[in-house]
Amino acid sequence: IYDKASLLSYGVVPGGNADRGRELVDSIGCLGCHITDESNFNQVDWYRTRGASLDGVGSKVNREFLYNWVKDPKHYWEDTFMPDLRLTNQEAADITAYLMTLRNEAFEQLPVPELDEAALDEITLEFLQTGLPAAQAEEQLGTMSLEAKTLYSGQRLILRYGCFGCHTIGGFENAQKIG
Repeated sequence: IYDKASLLSYGVVPGGNADRGRELVDSIGCLGCHITDESNFNQVDWYRTRGASLDGVGSKVNREFLYNWVKDPKHYWEDTFMPDLRLTNQEAADITAYLMTLRNEAFEQLPVPELDEAALDEITLEFLQTGLPAAQAEEQLGTMSLEAKTLYSGQRLILRYGCFGCHTIGGFENAQKIG
């Protein structure tokens, strides 16, 4: 996991030209693994993609991260399938400028949901009851802070859904893969 300071110190982002960036994305092979417009996406496209959808990426990440990822993906994730495209700083800046134009206004307008403490208690209790009798689980729930419940439930959700099977998540290196 990289903190914001390390992201920003890895490389200063030069200004880029979005039109030139679009030309580069279209010509250097990015579309062999990624899609940029999900409105034209079909099942055949799904089978040819290896990389994440870039539709709306400008609403999801910041410019510094995107530039540094495009420039050196293995800096962030050494096991990534994304190749080093050997881009110049200007090419990476141009691609970044283009990708940052791919926004999802509807997503950006969504309010950040409020934490539903009752739902968190229900989820935490369900997880506690997988290893404790109901009375002990309820007792332990009563002693947990909001942060402890959030962290515990988050860890259990990561285990349940097997997120660590595809993503490198600290603390789950030795967890048994699902499936």
